[in-house]
Amino acid sequence: MNWDLIIGLIIGLSGSILGLIGTIWSNKQNNKHSIDMLKLNQKEEFRRFVLDTSYKEYEFRTNTAIKLSDETGSPANLYPFDMYLATYTKINEYLEIEKATNQDLNSLLNEMEQIRQMYLSYNKQKKNN
Repeated sequence: MNWDLIIGLIIGLSGSILGLIGTIWSNKQNNKHSIDMLKLNQKEEFRRFVLDTSYKEYEFRTNTAIKLSDETGSPANLYPFDMYLATYTKINEYLEIEKATNQDLNSLLNEMEQIRQMYLSYNKQKKNN
């Protein structure tokens, strides 16, 4: 029996197995890094979405309120942009929940109403002063 040949085959096979293990480990690390980067990009996209959508709603509601005020002669109830930004930030937090429940949705709606009520009471106090 040629022992040199058998030892060479064993060394070659073990080197191939180690190379395969190293490649699998490296691919897993790269995949994990890619997933982490995608999650980061998704959060950035959500932030842009929050800013863009909140501004669009602010603009739409402000223009609509002014138009209705001009048509009816009644005072317009305007809210500042930061109210819409705070509201949409809460919506973003809700969207980031992995398994949202009805209780989470109720909590979101209550928080949104609280934000609106805070600004409404502030506007009333401001008008009275």
